[in-house]
Amino acid sequence: YTKKDGLVGNAIRSILEDSKGRLWFGTDEGISVYDGFTFKSITKQKGLSGSTVLCLLEDFEHNILAGTDDGGINKIKAIKPDSFFIQVFNDTKGLSSNAVFDMLEDKEHTIWAATYNGGINALHPNKEGYAIKVISGKNNIPSDMLLTVSKDVDGNLWFGSYDAGTFKLDISKISCTQLSVVSFNSSNGLEGNSVWDILFTSSKNIWFATSENGVKRFIPQKNSLKHKIESYTTKQGLSSNQILSFFEDREQNIWIGTNGDGLCMLTGDYFSHYTLKDGLLNAQIQAIDQDANGNFWLATEGGLTVMSHNEGSPLFKTYTEKDGLSSNMLSSIAVGKATNQNVWIGTTNKGIIKFDGKHFLTYNESNGLVSDRVNCLQVDSKGILWCGTANGISRYDGVNFLNVSTKGMKMNDEGVKSIIEDKKGM
Repeated sequence: YTKKDGLVGNAIRSILEDSKGRLWFGTDEGISVYDGFTFKSITKQKGLSGSTVLCLLEDFEHNILAGTDDGGINKIKAIKPDSFFIQVFNDTKGLSSNAVFDMLEDKEHTIWAATYNGGINALHPNKEGYAIKVISGKNNIPSDMLLTVSKDVDGNLWFGSYDAGTFKLDISKISCTQLSVVSFNSSNGLEGNSVWDILFTSSKNIWFATSENGVKRFIPQKNSLKHKIESYTTKQGLSSNQILSFFEDREQNIWIGTNGDGLCMLTGDYFSHYTLKDGLLNAQIQAIDQDANGNFWLATEGGLTVMSHNEGSPLFKTYTEKDGLSSNMLSSIAVGKATNQNVWIGTTNKGIIKFDGKHFLTYNESNGLVSDRVNCLQVDSKGILWCGTANGISRYDGVNFLNVSTKGMKMNDEGVKSIIEDKKGM
């Protein structure tokens, strides 16, 4: 889709799927809202405080928050399908900077905004909108030029900065006189001070994507405040030092999507590289799973790819709409290992697809799926398929769908993005 199709701008800065299944696109010329049929535009002429929208977030009340590069934060509430009420929070309302690069909401519904040249802004909801608390200055945090914010399993916030690496903030002690901040940068092992993205893995390691210095792995030491930082660049075998995406598979391999140099898989300290020349159907890898025979199944934006090994050499087989897929726009994949050994494929707007090795069969809302917008899939130890969608969870036993909506689960975000099974089968 381009401006010719109704998109307000061709430069996409941020994307959000809301709880109603609508897609929000932050561009350099405003916001486009897509309901599956048409685009609705929200621009400066319609009340938006800035044209370039860097980040989007849906809060617990289903308002959309839009962070801009020069207009602060816009709180957008849909009044009617074609009508939006916009409330602006910028430097005149207490925000320390109008350049908002990233945001997240904690369990107390506080919005944490990473701003450029303004440090951290904590927005606490009140009757007027928000009470804003600013945390900035070298005496409080390592840098005010912030690019990203993420939350770990303990509720700590991790911020990536442009010039001072990354730092961890313990928000449980935010009301104390002295802030609890731990910093990691080039002076203590984090090569490269520009951190653009952060990934938390199952082994409790933390991965950082840098703009020019590859990938860094932060390894906390048990029963100690000490840590170890490992660096992975082109010198260690990474195909590019510019990183676009992270993924951790069930074998704890780290898959890394680079900026134009294909896919890398890190197993231990060994890199494997895969590009279009090797047989990849599409360079945009959305999800990966492994079957009982050790084959890798890749869901991409161009269809399905199966990667197998023959005496160490990878072999690729691809499937697209021409082969029976209901859509090439794939979002997720899950392969059964026991009683249900089918390959299950999630799509962005056409439901789920079952592949038995010979035939593709599609299930969607007309068959009982809670939503056709599928975010994640999981086949449990009993062979039951669990689907995380924009509107809730669907459980499929091979005969019937049992659904639980996001409203029924009292969820406050844009849908179910991840499903796992614990050791007890829960």
